[in-house]
Amino acid sequence: MKDRFPTNADYAGMKIHDIFTSEQLNNSLENRAYTFASSVFYGSATGVFTIQALPADAQFSPVYAIESGDYNADDKKDLLLGGNLYGINPLFGRYDASSGMLLYGNDISGFVPIFLTVSGLHLTGQVRDVVSVPYRQHSQAIIFLKNDDKIQVYTVANK
Repeated sequence: MKDRFPTNADYAGMKIHDIFTSEQLNNSLENRAYTFASSVFYGSATGVFTIQALPADAQFSPVYAIESGDYNADDKKDLLLGGNLYGINPLFGRYDASSGMLLYGNDISGFVPIFLTVSGLHLTGQVRDVVSVPYRQHSQAIIFLKNDDKIQVYTVANK
């Protein structure tokens, strides 16, 4: 393909039959995606999974790191999210709308976004992993690891 289409612009707007031969298409594998939403999956005792999309606030930027824990001591799982992606064609701009997100779990809607002013969570860069480790006697350290950048660490008191 590099010989026929050296740049993205060379095949932009073309139909798939103009890019690939009939033989290539006949020998290809076709997959279907039904959602691109950042979601959680709940498993049942019977092995059946149900999907629930995270709130709209969690859909503005790609999510690459998720950590679950009970961050408000209500005995429900909460989620910490991190992401962003800078390696995008400049024509489209970076996917950098996330400064991290804390979602409190609840029994009614699944998860509720907690805003920066309440959570104190403000991540920068391209987060690729998050881990929680015990820290001191009654705390945990939440460590966010990023591409080409320093880590960010938050502490949470265990209640």
